[in-house]
Amino acid sequence: MAPQLLDSNPRQYEWNPSDNLFLRYEYDFMPKGILTRFIVEMHHYIDEPKVWRSGVILKRDNTFAELIETYDRREIKIRLSGTNKRGFLEVITDKLDEIHRSYERLKVKKMIPCNCFACKDSQTPHFYDFEKLRQRMANNKQNIECDKPPYNEVNILNLIDDTIGRDKFIQKETERESNINYHIHNSQVQINQGTSAMAENQNKPIRVKSAWANGSFYLFVFVVVVAGIGFLGNQLAFPTFCVVVIGGILFVPIIGALQLKQDERLQDETFLELMKMVIGQLPLIGDVLGKVLNPSNKSENE
Repeated sequence: MAPQLLDSNPRQYEWNPSDNLFLRYEYDFMPKGILTRFIVEMHHYIDEPKVWRSGVILKRDNTFAELIETYDRREIKIRLSGTNKRGFLEVITDKLDEIHRSYERLKVKKMIPCNCFACKDSQTPHFYDFEKLRQRMANNKQNIECDKPPYNEVNILNLIDDTIGRDKFIQKETERESNINYHIHNSQVQINQGTSAMAENQNKPIRVKSAWANGSFYLFVFVVVVAGIGFLGNQLAFPTFCVVVIGGILFVPIIGALQLKQDERLQDETFLELMKMVIGQLPLIGDVLGKVLNPSNKSENE
């Protein structure tokens, strides 16, 4: 089938308006070709010759489906009549949802018709955003008000059951949110939120480190070392004092490394390598200790 060869004018056909089932898709931005692609992939259901560029009549068993695309209004309307409306609607929506997923970042709303007394036999019922119905159910809201007078309250699960089917809905929601459990009693749904991974992490006992662990201990040691150097300045000979000062300066990166190790931002291997490098810079004894700590380097030099 070549969609570009389809007639742009709608076909003439008869339709039984009693006990119809509706569904509607609304798009923020509607790419061209969604319905024509659908027609090509569902051509075996076409009730020939009832197909045109912006619409099609499908038939399966004793059920008919009408799909009409209104590009200017960015919507596709679906209407079904017959004995197995919901089963045929499931086939149609599965194919349309598959086509929608092939578009990157396509924003589309699935609109569910109201089944209140005022809307049930109307050809223009009020429609609800399916995503908002999901959100209400997830928050244990059982009912929603129709937007048409006399503003009847309707049961959300019954709305979904008339179009998608409650069993399929519960299955998909369970797969989507594994931590949510649905318990259905007639038309009432009790939703129990399971323990999610985030909640488990929040419930874990928090390991509180001591006040010394935030660096205060190492800062205290550094102050003591500096004070000791100041005191030894009056007690030691100048060459010896210089050695002590250099050792105190090299002690600073040791403090930093210990802090990183305490904060678990430094692995054990990296910490040891850093300590070896600092010790190797110590005056007089650095070369000797460096050869002891790094025997592999000594063998390579030989």
